[in-house]
Amino acid sequence: PGALGRSGAVGLPSTAMPPTSVCAAGTFLAAASALAFAESAADDIALGLVAVIHVLSPQRVVIGGGVANAFDVLAPIIRPLVDARLMPPFRGVEIARSMLGDDAGLVGAAQLILRPLQD
Repeated sequence: PGALGRSGAVGLPSTAMPPTSVCAAGTFLAAASALAFAESAADDIALGLVAVIHVLSPQRVVIGGGVANAFDVLAPIIRPLVDARLMPPFRGVEIARSMLGDDAGLVGAAQLILRPLQD
């Protein structure tokens, strides 16, 4: 295959793996990027929750859909962001994961369609 071999790196055999430090650095950057994305998503979700809580004053907000799948990661980030932005009388609202997970939207849509038939 010539001087470059299949790896494309000069002097490395075609089966060479990158050094451990390069793999570790890549893993660290991927984790840092994922954390930054989670924090950004959590901030956007928190802003939406604060608006809903201020308008509706619920006792509990239930997170469903795809966000429910990441609830364990997002909830510890979302809770302090929501509490910091809520006016004092609205603090303490429970934020819970939907038991329906990804199916929450589908079940809700089906319920809206079936409700008139049940009446």
